[in-house]
Amino acid sequence: MMVPHERPRVLLLTSCPLDGAEGSDVRLASDVLEALPDVDFVWFAQWPDHRRHPPRRGRPVRMLTRSGSAHTPHRVQAALTGAVFARRVDLVHVFLTVGRAFPLFSRLRPLLLGGGRSSTP
Repeated sequence: MMVPHERPRVLLLTSCPLDGAEGSDVRLASDVLEALPDVDFVWFAQWPDHRRHPPRRGRPVRMLTRSGSAHTPHRVQAALTGAVFARRVDLVHVFLTVGRAFPLFSRLRPLLLGGGRSSTP
């Protein structure tokens, strides 16, 4: 009996919704989503809907935002929601613009997404 091949589940972790404000990280994540049809993507969507059309593929996860821009409250939502969904997918693909908050994210990444160094006695 042949077992059907399961498509990998991938979280596209961005600092703002894919259907929100335009930015290089959002454009790159959208391009990856469109370029890989054999992958089931989970991505952040703007709620309430105000902006451009969302991607037609994948599973949107609603994020409360009025502007769709990557302000501190949206980044916190993305980090916390990403931490939850990181444990439900096979891979987390992070798209972040390197800026003032990047060093903090780098230090918190192992706590939020898992992985990192393991401690041995």
